[in-house]
Order: sequence, then C-alpha cells, then structure tokens
Amino acid sequence: MMQMLAAGGIAPVTDGIRTPDEDNPRGFYESERIKQLHIENHWLTQIPGRAVKIVSKRLVHIPHDGAFNVIFMHRNMDEILTSQRIMIERRGGHATCLDDEIRPIYEQHLAETIRLLNNHPNANLLILNYNQLLDAPETHIELIRNALCQDLDTAAMAGAIDLSLYRQKG
Repeated sequence: MMQMLAAGGIAPVTDGIRTPDEDNPRGFYESERIKQLHIENHWLTQIPGRAVKIVSKRLVHIPHDGAFNVIFMHRNMDEILTSQRIMIERRGGHATCLDDEIRPIYEQHLAETIRLLNNHPNANLLILNYNQLLDAPETHIELIRNALCQDLDTAAMAGAIDLSLYRQKG
C-alpha cells in the first residue's frame, strides 16, 4: 500500500533506517518514530497529506485532534503467520509453531483495533483486503482515491503492484 500511495503522488514518511532486504526488496516505508506513538503522537497532526505506515497495535495511539484517513490492510491470516515465521527464521530466530495459539489472539486484536478506529472521532476508515486488491487493483485504487479525496496517479499506483513479491499465499 505504501508503494502504491507513493507512486500515486502521496509522499511517505520514512526515515530509511530499515533498508531493503530479502523480505521487503523495495524497502519498508517506515519511520522508527512510530514505535514511540504511545508517548508522542502530536507530530502526526503536523504532516497533513503524507502517508504514514502504522502497524495495527499502534493505531490506537493516533491523536484525537486532527483528521486522519486510515487505510487498513486486511490480509489472510495464514499468509500473515507464514510471512512472519519465514522472516523470523531468516533473521536467525526460532519460529515455533504456535499458529493455533496466536491466531485467535491476533484475530481478536484486529477486531478490537477496527472497532476503535470506527469509533475514533477523527478517523476516516477504509478497510481493504490485500488479496482482493491484488485480484482487482483498479476497483480498489478507485476506493482509495475516493476515500482520500485526492487526484492520484492511478496508473502509477497500479504499476506499483508487483505480483512477484506476493510469495506467502494462503
């Protein structure tokens, strides 16, 4: 999504600390500042029109002042767990097979995060399914353009999708 938004004309907030690797060959489009969102979040109100990648567990810390468009990418749970397991193992970690224990916890977390975002006074929430976006990008790009109320380069957004990077299929 961050690659699509950048290609469409929305500048991403990134610090370049995490460089491209085997898991994300195009880079991470992240900012370490997000890790401190629970302590300091006001800076998000000072960067209107920019794209910020925020993992689900930190979304509950977006400020209640300011206006935010949140594009929540929902992905097949099996793919998430497989992707995380492979990434941990590539970095030398031991990924135990706790999928059956982790799955309900993560599913509950996602449901609670969506509930909180739906009740956030200044968050405009668009939930997209990652897998469906890959199947019908034009439809989803139009949803994004409408949700953001911006004139985006939709052809460039579609061109940012690289199906060869979709490796952990459910």
